Amino acid sequence: MASTPRPSSVQVATLETYVDILDIHKPEIANILVDRYAGKNLLDFFAETGKEEEISQASFSHFEKNQIYEYFTVQGTVADPTAGNPSTFTIASTDYMESGTLSVGQVNDLCQVVKNGVLCMVTAKNTSVPSTHTVTITPLQAATNIGALAAGDVIIRYSTAFAEDTGQPLSEDSSTIKYTFYMQKLKKEYKVSGDESTNIIWFPVKGPKGQVGYLWYLNGLLDTKTRFDTDLELAMLIGDLTDNIAGIQTMQGFINFSKANGGITQRTGGAGMWSLAAWDSMIRKLDKNFGAKENTVWMGLPLRQDTDNFIQNLVPNGAVTYGSFNGKKEIGIAFGFSDFYRSGYSFHLKTYDMFNHPKLLGTAQSNYPYTGMVLPNEMTKDVSTGKSIPTITLCYKGAGGYSRKYESWQTGGAILPPNQRTDGSDALYSHLRAHRSLRVAAANKVVIIQP
Repeated sequence: MASTPRPSSVQVATLETYVDILDIHKPEIANILVDRYAGKNLLDFFAETGKEEEISQASFSHFEKNQIYEYFTVQGTVADPTAGNPSTFTIASTDYMESGTLSVGQVNDLCQVVKNGVLCMVTAKNTSVPSTHTVTITPLQAATNIGALAAGDVIIRYSTAFAEDTGQPLSEDSSTIKYTFYMQKLKKEYKVSGDESTNIIWFPVKGPKGQVGYLWYLNGLLDTKTRFDTDLELAMLIGDLTDNIAGIQTMQGFINFSKANGGITQRTGGAGMWSLAAWDSMIRKLDKNFGAKENTVWMGLPLRQDTDNFIQNLVPNGAVTYGSFNGKKEIGIAFGFSDFYRSGYSFHLKTYDMFNHPKLLGTAQSNYPYTGMVLPNEMTKDVSTGKSIPTITLCYKGAGGYSRKYESWQTGGAILPPNQRTDGSDALYSHLRAHRSLRVAAANKVVIIQP
């Protein structure tokens, strides 16, 4: 195209503004491209610590052994029976199995009314009506009063006692809980035309395989991979099962699974409300639920700042160090963990980028910056073999040497060497696919911190 006609000379001093009009200044463009949002994530952490498992079906399950100790929960209000007299209550609806035909406890159990410490014995139990079993408890001492009972009151069983020449009690057996997880297919694609693939840019960029060049499509390939990795991360973090979209299966993410299946929820109270007292409360909950003595804590930045503030006030000279991760100190350093020890529990603290990202979970209306996840850094056990099992495992579809953990391939009729071209198109297509899920074992050991 011809240039715009202009006079060959004009009356003007040679000034910067005049030469700029001629558009002949050489642009001062730095030959660098800055990555504004780099950071380590949970998927990297699973890979580094070997918490991955191949699965051959679209869904998979495991069983967990339930508590072998159970208490009575009172269904509704029962009047004060006065001193020495028995009290009969209905067992709460949560304490049944087998369509309400089985429930906890039997005659001759010794028990304690937790709220007032009164010791009693189960002197009668009526199981004739499913889901409305009644239990009669009688104080061990005539001067003791069970008092009025209210819905939700807890009565623990602590022993048994029998008269001379009596038979054995009924057998009791522990139960199991079945957990099922579902695989989710995730996909991404990037296309570049043959023409654009030969256009040079001002600065070098990096491709997904570490290649460097002055070709913008390399950056496009890397961005597509980065977005795909984020899709994988967020699905495993906040995803949930669908029962409303036909033909598509989604996974239940770590947060929703933990909250729905016995994970501990610890409230922060909002901005600036996370304190040492709240931390101690969380430790007590962990202890009651047989939590791990060593944990990693993935936190939004505001929650992390609250934590740093009270730790600094607690120990002005500092008590935070890099984590050892059972001898693998380099993992703690690479992921930016620091340690906090309290009441026999150790916590490796990590600011989690996903909770802070301004275009993802860290948006203005989000509570995720004040959210945290306490993940056991210890293994749980297989009951029969004693084999160590990770509490959290990244699972992927695969069988017979074929893995769908992370698939990446290219098709098209441009850029690829002639013998690798798949069609006559003047473009390159880059495809990404994964078929994944998450297994959580012993969710009772997990804490979700949220406002």
